[in-house]
Amino acid sequence: GRRACCGCMLLARLSAALQQQRARLIARSLSASAPEARERLREAQRALASHAQARPEEPGPEDCCNSGCEFCVWTVHLEAVSEWDQTLDELRATVEAAREAEAGGCGPPEGGD
Repeated sequence: GRRACCGCMLLARLSAALQQQRARLIARSLSASAPEARERLREAQRALASHAQARPEEPGPEDCCNSGCEFCVWTVHLEAVSEWDQTLDELRATVEAAREAEAGGCGPPEGGD
């Protein structure tokens, strides 16, 4: 059989990890009590901060063989960054939804008119 290149294997591992993270966040985005909503907001904020720091590293010049591979490390990197960006957007939306749920579960803000 055909041997997978290092870039393909890296992309597969990244994709699987990101899909698991998304599934966990979606499962936790169900409606909750006010204390649960606050905890979900904190969890979503931590996940966002963690993911934002985990941007895929750019390959070094020595990582590309310059032979025109079908799955060049640069192509794999761009796909990984695209998926990372998509997950970052989804996490931002999760944080916003958690903020809204937390605000809705706690009643109107104090001191408001």
